[in-house]
Amino acid sequence: MKKASLNLSINAIVIFILALTLLGLALPFITGLFSQATTLTEGKFDRILAEDEKAFIEGCADDFCLEQTSFEMKKNQEQKVLMVINNKFDCTIDEAHIEIAGTDGGSSSFGSDTCNIIGGESSDQKCSDISITSFATETVLEKDKTPVDLIISVKNTAKNTVYSYKIKVYGSCVFGGQTFSFDKQKTIRVDVQG
Repeated sequence: MKKASLNLSINAIVIFILALTLLGLALPFITGLFSQATTLTEGKFDRILAEDEKAFIEGCADDFCLEQTSFEMKKNQEQKVLMVINNKFDCTIDEAHIEIAGTDGGSSSFGSDTCNIIGGESSDQKCSDISITSFATETVLEKDKTPVDLIISVKNTAKNTVYSYKIKVYGSCVFGGQTFSFDKQKTIRVDVQG
């Protein structure tokens, strides 16, 4: 065996050991940088979402506002939707009622009206394939806007079609012997995809 080939082998081993050592020292440094970057960006995204939510709440000019009224969702999916109840009166509304037609816990104030399943309702399609829940009543202070979370849940039994639900918010209060009230409806459409 030649001396030059032995030196080449020793040099290769030394370079390999140095490379592994540098890699071992660099990996924690690089992962630390990425974890710091992730933490910073998550904080900024959370702040941006909070600012968007605040702007939506402050911008609500109707008696109640929905962040979104049309959704594409999959079976077994759940989504939170922000709703704002806007009390424009000079008195506190002790019970702002929230009713959702056609879901589990739907209200009788809608009468026989439940939900509309676009494309027709067959025996295996039911309004209860999707549930929309919230608090039944909310206290809303005078000249205040109260955020409320609606939770939309698509059950596994839902069909690939569009479900349409009415949401009704109403309430009243008394100020100076005069009764002030509101009663508004909006529609939420849920398009079930696969």
